[in-house]
Amino acid sequence: MYGLDENLFSEATFYKFQKRLLDHWLKTGVNLLELSFQKLTASMMASLGLKTDIIRMDSFEAMSNITSYSRARLVVEVLRRVFRILSEEEQELHNDLFAPYLKKSSSKYVYDLNSEEYVSHLDILAKVYAKVFDKFNDKYKENDVFKIFIRVFNEHFTIIDNKFIPKDSKDLSSDSLQSPDDEEATFRTKRGKNFKGYVTTVTETANPDNKVQLIVDISTDANNVDDSNILNSRIDTIKEQYEAVDELHADGAYGSKENDEKLEKLDITMVQTAIRGRKPKVKIIIKKTEVGDFAVECPLQEVIANEGKKKYKAIFNNDVCENCPLADKCKMKNSKKGRVFYFSKEQLKASIRNNNIDNIPKERQKLRPNVEATVKEFTKNLNHKGKFKLRGRFKVALHAIAMSISINLGRIYRLFRKNRVVFPVFVQIYLFLSI
Repeated sequence: MYGLDENLFSEATFYKFQKRLLDHWLKTGVNLLELSFQKLTASMMASLGLKTDIIRMDSFEAMSNITSYSRARLVVEVLRRVFRILSEEEQELHNDLFAPYLKKSSSKYVYDLNSEEYVSHLDILAKVYAKVFDKFNDKYKENDVFKIFIRVFNEHFTIIDNKFIPKDSKDLSSDSLQSPDDEEATFRTKRGKNFKGYVTTVTETANPDNKVQLIVDISTDANNVDDSNILNSRIDTIKEQYEAVDELHADGAYGSKENDEKLEKLDITMVQTAIRGRKPKVKIIIKKTEVGDFAVECPLQEVIANEGKKKYKAIFNNDVCENCPLADKCKMKNSKKGRVFYFSKEQLKASIRNNNIDNIPKERQKLRPNVEATVKEFTKNLNHKGKFKLRGRFKVALHAIAMSISINLGRIYRLFRKNRVVFPVFVQIYLFLSI
């Protein structure tokens, strides 16, 4: 009989379980843990009678636990790993080709290069890579390590005048290999900081009437994918799971033409707390009137727009415009009838989206920032460099899903403890596993 203080699991148990989840995902495209999360969350929502009409979304950088390789170090490190897969006979026969890169670690090797050697050494490595490819491709092209070598060869070098030379750094994409230990990690620069890994997007309920808010969707993607694209790919799943969703709170990064069209079809109003891009010097608001027309409003006047063949056209009173203190900053076009403002259907939808926040009650205008506290629950245990103790998108995704389940159950536990209510079975199980 086991006691509550005994550890019932071994690392091998978790590893094998994770391997089986990965194998199933690769075979079917279905993440069984994600499926379990969706079913468990739906059950929690129904049991607690929570409303799902209003949701909020945010993301965070899920940095992979990989070394931050410079370009030269990455090329050298992969070359060293190729040497390890060769037979003893091949290693002895081709030792001269690899020898310069085996005496030191890849980091030490690159560190000892001066600035001139660093630049010129990529030219030398291009020739070495070409020779290694010619000698070993036929035999090792199906080997996992050699596949990484071929990828680095193609990403970092090119042929000009029948010679292999390094590509210009600006020609390296954010999808290029960041580490031989994590082939899926991508590169992103955000607010002047570099990230290598993934981005995890969190969606939770946000109706103020709910006694507790729960995470309803979690996704992990390459970090060079735009937030608006992630929303576009996830919103169908969320709407299918929770049909009542009709209001989404997010920041300016999630807005796009494609999302305006999709959200309109799904009958979901997007409430943005910020506008992407530069803030206009003169605020122009486009809104739909009660009779179905479109009104265009500037700081001093409001006019009804006329629909043209390609664009809408709003003509403002010139007398008012001439006395406007913002006239020199206004970018409307001058005409004999007055200043003219043209806008397309895409601009119309974007403007309506940007101003949706002004059309809802004040108590709902500040719902989005609370999701940032949820994000901190995911990132509070990261190491000092902000990295997870994981590598690979699937492992990071599993971690995010498991954390979502834990966070939800923790919130329910605190709610029931506060109200001194008997805990449901799933909360009791959570408490048992947490001991």
